[in-house]
Amino acid sequence: MKQLIMFIVPVVLQLLPDKGVRAGFIGIQTFMWVVVLLLMLAVPVQAQSLDKGIQALQREDYPAALQEWLALAEQGIPDAQLILGCMYRGGQGVRQDHREAVRWFRLAAEQGMPQAQAFLGEMHYGGQGVIQDYREAARWFRLAAEQGMAEAQALLGGMYYMGQGVRQDLEQAARWLGRAAEQGIAEAQAALGAMYADGEGVEQDYVQAYKWLSLSAAQGVVQGKEYRDSLAREMSSSQIAEARQQADEWLQRSAGRRSGD
Repeated sequence: MKQLIMFIVPVVLQLLPDKGVRAGFIGIQTFMWVVVLLLMLAVPVQAQSLDKGIQALQREDYPAALQEWLALAEQGIPDAQLILGCMYRGGQGVRQDHREAVRWFRLAAEQGMPQAQAFLGEMHYGGQGVIQDYREAARWFRLAAEQGMAEAQALLGGMYYMGQGVRQDLEQAARWLGRAAEQGIAEAQAALGAMYADGEGVEQDYVQAYKWLSLSAAQGVVQGKEYRDSLAREMSSSQIAEARQQADEWLQRSAGRRSGD
């Protein structure tokens, strides 16, 4: 079952900042998602300036967008620093430059921006623009995770499981994977389910295992579905029924939280 859990870090790294990010490339739709999200979070004066950059981006006028965001970034605005980091990371409108991406991510991360902290952790994890350093990656993932960033929580949990950059600690792995799973990260749900099935870091509980594996399978995690179906052969019909009910209840609570946002 170790193979099921070990896949979590490389897979979840692809979730930053959402599932549109793939292998270090930030496409236009994902990049717009980052910018629009930051615009929603920004204070009015900053939002107006960020909006100018968005308008330039929509026109595919990258030099104008860069000029708008660079001016804000140099003033120390973390939102703009994160955007510049994304531009340099993915080569969006500028020549790809991982070192420059790291520089801007660090400036935003040091101001406490969890998205930048997670990106900086990713750069250290993969050795992009910096020397590969799992310990430093774990440090930045932790800072983002403690602010509630689900992807960072999943990554930190995976690192605790594998002992990368931190002392291996299955209880801590289950703790952080559990937080990410509760926020709907499918890969974390699969890994947590596997840990419940094997009793790693948690008390063995087939009902909890089936529940989390089912939730991950519903989001398309093939490994979660395969292990759930294998586990079902060792469970009673009443256990399976209880697990399915708990999964349905979780989905209802999750839908309620989303509608309340």
